[in-house]
Amino acid sequence: MATVEPAIAAVAAEPRELAGLVAHATSVTALRWPVRYALEAMIGGQHWLLLAHGAGASLAAQAAQTAVDRGPLRALISVGLCGGLDPELKTGDIVAATEVRLPAPNVTRYAVSAPAGGPRPRVSGPVVCSPRVVCSAEEKRALHSTGAVAVEMESAGVAEVAVHAGVPFYCIKGVSDPAQETLPLDFNRYRDVKGNFLSGRIALAALLRPHRLPALARLLRASRQTSIKLGEFLANCKF
Repeated sequence: MATVEPAIAAVAAEPRELAGLVAHATSVTALRWPVRYALEAMIGGQHWLLLAHGAGASLAAQAAQTAVDRGPLRALISVGLCGGLDPELKTGDIVAATEVRLPAPNVTRYAVSAPAGGPRPRVSGPVVCSPRVVCSAEEKRALHSTGAVAVEMESAGVAEVAVHAGVPFYCIKGVSDPAQETLPLDFNRYRDVKGNFLSGRIALAALLRPHRLPALARLLRASRQTSIKLGEFLANCKF
């Protein structure tokens, strides 16, 4: 019987966060799994599973568990975009978490592995997994005062699954909005009951606030550029 090479499973919130990694694939197969987006790919001579199932730790955990159930896996990685908390971080910089934290009042900490080889991230340090979008520079400064270097929304869900499955866990993110930047909209107002972002409502909110369109356009460009840099970084890592 032929053995199946254990896969590296990368879990993001949105497919666009994985686009930069997909660009490095030498073969890609769509998977009919119960997640919004699932691909199997060969990247850098390694077997990858690329999954996106929506925003937030709960949906990320569902995607990660789907990968575990269909294993075998050699790694579970929380990937995608993040907000910078360290003022030295710039758009497109790569952050490798050394620890994932849930914020107060439910403070929980998850240990994070480091890749066995590959490029060096711009910053390594604790990453906060927030249940909501951290929109303002003031909120970012408050989180940075706890020692965290970046904030995102999915990593704790992937970490929890990895712990129970006994699979090495990694968290590697790209900065889409630096610490000094306040987002042009409060995106928390445009989410459904599961936490997913409602693109139609976001578009309408932008049209009703045309003075914010340039900032939204810059954020979109920054997100695309960061996805490219994140994909290049991940494609050259060894897990």
